[in-house]
Amino acid sequence: MARFLAWAERRGTVGDETIRQWKADLIAEGHKPGAINTWLAGVRAFFAWAVGARRLLHNPAAAVKGAKRTGTSKAHKRSALTDAEVLRVLAVPDRETPQGKRDAAMLYLMAYTGARQVELQRADITDLRTETGRMVLAVREKGREEFIRYTALPPSGGTGNGGG
Repeated sequence: MARFLAWAERRGTVGDETIRQWKADLIAEGHKPGAINTWLAGVRAFFAWAVGARRLLHNPAAAVKGAKRTGTSKAHKRSALTDAEVLRVLAVPDRETPQGKRDAAMLYLMAYTGARQVELQRADITDLRTETGRMVLAVREKGREEFIRYTALPPSGGTGNGGG
């Protein structure tokens, strides 16, 4: 926000077009799209707060799109963990403490169901139920409030073989 304010001081009023011009100036100065988008996110958040606090009627940054990133794909190109790597990660939490038990449970769910961290953070004990003889977790997917899918939980211990 400080970067934007220093730039905007010379302009007087701020509107949608002012934000677009600021973005264009940042691009012309050679800043990377990732940095520009981070700065723009801060400006958007500030104006969203100002609208929510009834200090402004309109968020001038809301309609301004981020800088385009070229030469990148939208898909993450990470390879899956090997079995040995998964086992090493699962061995880290101290299961003698409540926090360690919680961490271990979250890691098992992530490893064996593909659940994301945000999905597990949103989960509540009431999201667990039994469907056709299997324990399942109702999952709110990233960016959504309503339940979208159920994911079957691994057998006790998360090993997939019923043991543990």
